[in-house]
Amino acid sequence: MKSKPNKCVFEVTNDRSRGGMHFLATLVRVAVGVIIILSSMLVAVWLLNGCARVEAGSSEQTTIRLTLIRSGGVAGITSRISINSVDLAPEKVGKLEQLLDKSEFFRLPEKIGSPQPDHFQYRLEIEANGRRHSVTATGGTMPDGLRELIQWIHAEGSAKRDRSPRAS
Repeated sequence: MKSKPNKCVFEVTNDRSRGGMHFLATLVRVAVGVIIILSSMLVAVWLLNGCARVEAGSSEQTTIRLTLIRSGGVAGITSRISINSVDLAPEKVGKLEQLLDKSEFFRLPEKIGSPQPDHFQYRLEIEANGRRHSVTATGGTMPDGLRELIQWIHAEGSAKRDRSPRAS
């Protein structure tokens, strides 16, 4: 009588181990399937991002948007120049990035100096790399790096106006 219960126990244990092996094999197959699907999705996202960057231009290029407003002076005339780096040649974008770094624009205070009679006042607003900052400065009180950046923007804005078609 003792051998019969052992045989039952053995058979039950044997069935459980085969069931456990079947469960483990199914779990491994599901895990491999999930890994394949996630890998495929990651590759698809990577390819789509790569294609989007190629269509937009250089993947290394940062988009910089800036607006310079000059007001005051003897005549009190206000002028506005807006530049988007997407519209610039790569070497000009490099020069703009260099001037931004040199001027430490994003570290400058929002106001430099105070308005003076018959002097120009400059308001420069820049958005780059998800950062946005604006600086208002008077011509005689601005740091050299900022002055050089503003001069470059004026020159680029003048060149842009010279290339644009004139109304007849």
